Order: sequence, then C-alpha cells, then structure tokens
Amino acid sequence: MICLEPDFGHGTGNALCPLLFAKFYSRLLYRWIKELDAGNYISVKFFDDVVNYFFKGIPSSCGIDGLCRNQYVVEADGGVYPCDFYATDRYKIGDLTESTPREINAAGKTGNFLNEKPSLAAICKSCDFLSACGGGCKRMRNVMYAGTGGTVCGFRLFLEKCLKPLEQTVREKLLA
Repeated sequence: MICLEPDFGHGTGNALCPLLFAKFYSRLLYRWIKELDAGNYISVKFFDDVVNYFFKGIPSSCGIDGLCRNQYVVEADGGVYPCDFYATDRYKIGDLTESTPREINAAGKTGNFLNEKPSLAAICKSCDFLSACGGGCKRMRNVMYAGTGGTVCGFRLFLEKCLKPLEQTVREKLLA
C-alpha cells in the first residue's frame, strides 16, 4: 500500500513520493484520455483540479496554489482542526463542546495555521510553475511536490509532460 506517512514523514517507509506521484498520474492521464475518446467521461479529482486551476483560474482544491484555506474539520468529540491532514492535538484550534464556531474562528488560531509557510525547496526556486503552485500544499509537499530531498518535484514532472495534452483534450472533448 502506498499512502501518506501517518506522522508527517516518520513512519512506514511505504509513503508516496514525488516521482511515483508523477508516474501514476501521467499514466492515468493517458488512460483517462482513451476512455474519454471512447465516450466515457470519468471524473478524476486531481485532473479536475488541474483543469479548474490552470484553465479556469479556480483553485478547486486546497493547496494546489500553495495556499492553505479555511477547511474546518470537526471530530466526533467536538475537536476542531484547520485541515483534515492536521487533525492532531498539536493543531487543535478549538472544541465545539466549549466554544461556538464564531468564538473558535475569532480566537485566531486558524490564521496562525493558514499563515504558516514552510520554506521552499531549492528545486522550487527555479521552477517555471512556482508562480502557479507556490511550492504546493504544505502537507502534500513531500509526496507530491519537492519531496524530502528536494531534488524531484512530482507536480512539475506531471505538468511538464501532461499539461498540454490535458489542455488539448479538454478543449477538443469537453468544451467542443
């Protein structure tokens, strides 16, 4: 199984990495296009997000442009967190059993989380897509973007290989 490490980089060693991310979505794109050519539209969230962002200017997924957005997560015990990737004690911003949503929002902890920006990897600083992705989602940075070593960016590899074919397909098949 390939997934996100459970403890922000400290875990099983089976986590997704930028190169595997790029390979997976690049291969999937060409299969997706074949299905579309056969008249079978299948929504793939990542492709939908790339199309919305790069061709419509709409960041439809949090972090695709490097910016976190308010996405409160409420656990069954009333704990409130700023993001589903950060539903841990360290990032708890409030508790609905003790405060109203308005009070939690006014406390400012969400703003602190949203403004927290990890430093950019060296590979990001010379990337043609930096102005679009801003270094990416801080939680997905190690698996999708620059990775822990900062030498390969999966998002960049995907965009370099697939952005033009995706645009052409969208224009010919979905906007025609």
